[in-house]
Amino acid sequence: MSSNNNIYSHNSLILGRSSDSLDLCTCPLYDETEEIPSMDIVLLDCPLFGPVTILRIVGSCYGLVCLVLDLNTVIILNPATRKSREFPISSINVFDTEYGLAYDESTDEYKVVEVSCTIDGLDEIKTLVQVYSSKSDSCRIINGPPGFVFTGCNVFVNVAIHWKVLYSRNNLRDWFIVAHGITTDRLELVRKPKYETGIDDAMLIVSGERLCVSLSYQTKIDIWILREDGNEEYCTKLVRIPYYLDHSNNHYIKPNPLLILGNGEVLLSYGSYIMMYEPFKTCEVHTFDENIEFEAATYTESFVSTEFRK
Repeated sequence: MSSNNNIYSHNSLILGRSSDSLDLCTCPLYDETEEIPSMDIVLLDCPLFGPVTILRIVGSCYGLVCLVLDLNTVIILNPATRKSREFPISSINVFDTEYGLAYDESTDEYKVVEVSCTIDGLDEIKTLVQVYSSKSDSCRIINGPPGFVFTGCNVFVNVAIHWKVLYSRNNLRDWFIVAHGITTDRLELVRKPKYETGIDDAMLIVSGERLCVSLSYQTKIDIWILREDGNEEYCTKLVRIPYYLDHSNNHYIKPNPLLILGNGEVLLSYGSYIMMYEPFKTCEVHTFDENIEFEAATYTESFVSTEFRK
């Protein structure tokens, strides 16, 4: 798959699915010498990963990708070097635990953030945030905002992991954005744009160094750029994507934006499809094995070590 925007010349796509042996593959998103819209898939050899029932790709940061295998294994992987490291999971309540990956420029180290939610005897939700540092191989524990349930939707941008959170388990539309400053360990609410009612889902995504939110409706996706000062009055609607695939009878698989290019192109995953949307042109669709869902994320190629101690 190619794009005319060479700002993203080192971006790649990682795809994965659970099977008897974990299937992971990568695909470059830009090729200077070819403008043929194709996907050059490269299978990753991961002999250390055994049979996997559940796979989640929960984040990427400066070349590293964070994977969650089944319910109790967290892997930090560098697809470019094929090196990986298993990360010790600490939470007992694995069903309500989420992970994020970040880089702290002030200390020149990577950090893995583990967020777990528990319900006390009064049915109140409590959030515990644990931050693991690569240099010291240590863990710092902070209290998260009470009452919020952190979801697996998070992105790292502007020195913070931004999480989509829910205030009520019973109302999926009652959502907010919480920014976890990776250098300060402060958690703050981020204002949302004023959007149309009737959304089915909201996802966080990054465009360059800007935080964006993708809002899915029955017939379209709206992508907004959020302002750093939190002023929702001046948030900008970046693009509106009409649906090319009928999902009215499928309430679980939704188009998921993966990458936004500077010229308005948007890379999306949808079930067993990868799509490149470009305004005013035909949507480019790539199909993998029919009826097989996969996890997908983008990452920037680097040779960063996966070791968490120097």
